[in-house]
Amino acid sequence: MIAGNPQKLSKWSSTSVTDEKRERFLDEVLTPANLRRVFWTIICFLPLSTLFLLENLIYSGDRALIVWGISDVVLSVVFLCLTRTCLKRASLGKNCRHLVIAYYVYCLSSVLVYYFLSYPVVGETPIYAVGVILPAVLYRIPTRRAIQMLVAVHLVYTGFLIASARPFQEFMGVWVTASFGVIVAGLAAYFLFSREWKNYQQLKIIERNNEDLIQLNQQLQDQKEEMNHIMALAAHDLRSPLLNMKNLFDALGTKSEWNKPPYAEVLQVSQDCCSGQLRLLKSLLDSYRAEQGLHEKKRIPVDLVELLEEVQSDRSSKDQLIEFLAKPDAARTVSDPAALHQILENLLSNAVKFSPEGTAILLSLSKDANAWIIEIADEGPGIPEEERSQLFHKFYRSSSNTPSQQGVGLGLFIVSQLAKHLGGSIAYRDRSPRGAVFSLRLHDTESGGM
Repeated sequence: MIAGNPQKLSKWSSTSVTDEKRERFLDEVLTPANLRRVFWTIICFLPLSTLFLLENLIYSGDRALIVWGISDVVLSVVFLCLTRTCLKRASLGKNCRHLVIAYYVYCLSSVLVYYFLSYPVVGETPIYAVGVILPAVLYRIPTRRAIQMLVAVHLVYTGFLIASARPFQEFMGVWVTASFGVIVAGLAAYFLFSREWKNYQQLKIIERNNEDLIQLNQQLQDQKEEMNHIMALAAHDLRSPLLNMKNLFDALGTKSEWNKPPYAEVLQVSQDCCSGQLRLLKSLLDSYRAEQGLHEKKRIPVDLVELLEEVQSDRSSKDQLIEFLAKPDAARTVSDPAALHQILENLLSNAVKFSPEGTAILLSLSKDANAWIIEIADEGPGIPEEERSQLFHKFYRSSSNTPSQQGVGLGLFIVSQLAKHLGGSIAYRDRSPRGAVFSLRLHDTESGGM
């Protein structure tokens, strides 16, 4: 599992490893790789075997080497055809595994025969030691079986070596060298096979952990959607009684007797509380609709200059100057005007909230190759660099906000979700020397930019 102690890797010979797991490893990993190695080994060595046969036919004329050469070429062609047939199969069974073992045995036997046939002609060579090491390095065979084959061929080699009646010192020197080659081959077979087995187990652990993560992520997503749904239902059900309470307080505010102390102050606080809670519920419902894509989608031509001027007029105040710079003569696109208005309203509301009194907020509208870019720049504190990755997340609130500036943390989340549903994007950057710039990028669908 993902949590808890890390899973231990088992040795191939461990009783905890089932036969089914071994079979799966051999069929999924070892046999396909071994077959490809066999195929390319034969492709590389078959021309050399053919040249060697021709050389013996033309120059040496040694009958035994010629027979061996013909057998080597013929068997190589047979193994090549069988290997190619196995590689074309969708599933590799035991027959393909047995083919790899057969070729491994053939390699060991071939080098053994060639060593003794060539000895009378060329004398002592390291061909036997090299010949037993090379297959052990190239092919991944279960260690026990590989060692059994190496020991068997070495016993045959030792028998032939004894039968050749060489002097004792020469016999021991040759035999020790050959035995060292067999030991190296055995160690190579063990370590290379163990590494493959270890890698396979680690890969399976990673795959299981990935499956667990996918399942866990799906569970979290389901829980998130369920919580969002519950939150939306709760916000919707609470909105009606709160609205009724606010209407009641507003109605009381029209009565002269309620506009006198001490009732006037209590009434104002009650109205403010209801208004604040209604704004909170509206934000919760807006975030749910934006996240789920449930807002009404109305795609019509929109004049961006008019829309920005409307939002600018709604948010103008004596404390902050809102300037609209760089107005193009024509700025039209096909989009959802209500969603665009809410995006710009939220961004401008943030800029007004966080800008010091007497500072200017700048609106600009420009166009690149295929998109309109709306920017809102303020002279507020900006966003700390370490918090920018969370900027458009749900319920994000900057640590630098004062108590009066703290909100629910849904405004920028709603902006990002609405921008996404409109096929656009929202980005943040610092403003020099102080402040923040939010950029809304909208594809220019009217001019075919999308």
